[in-house]
Amino acid sequence: MNATEKQHTLPKWAGLMFKYVINPVSRPLLKSPLHGLADRFLLVLEFSGRKSNKTYQVPLAYDPEGNRGIRLFTDSAWVRNLHIGETVRVMLAGAWHVAEVAEISADPKTIARHIQDVVELRGKWYAKRFRLGRVHVENEKDIAERVHGMKTILLHLRGAA
Repeated sequence: MNATEKQHTLPKWAGLMFKYVINPVSRPLLKSPLHGLADRFLLVLEFSGRKSNKTYQVPLAYDPEGNRGIRLFTDSAWVRNLHIGETVRVMLAGAWHVAEVAEISADPKTIARHIQDVVELRGKWYAKRFRLGRVHVENEKDIAERVHGMKTILLHLRGAA
């Protein structure tokens, strides 16, 4: 593993904290009447496991993409369960919606371009969410060098589930 990969990868303790502390609190919050406290930035993605067919619900930060699109960024392994054209469910603003997986990309330049779009929409402070530190978000090459192992997913909302 090189220095660039180490900069992006979460420490093991942080991954465990998300799995056993943050996610179990986020899921019920986003499904409750108190969802308004968190749903400006968080949603619950529901999908089936590719081998087990088990239903998974993962709370994630999201970014709007146009009128009916949702952009997700992750470096987690669960993304291998998603396939382009597949139907998933999304708990967004207290309601379930059906969405289609429109794009999955691991290309650093594509991810860098999407991060630039999100930072332009939300502000430079938002780059911290991607653990980019002091990288110049105006420079696609700087970002691309730091996002190894990350994937971006585009969902197109179809309507209420």
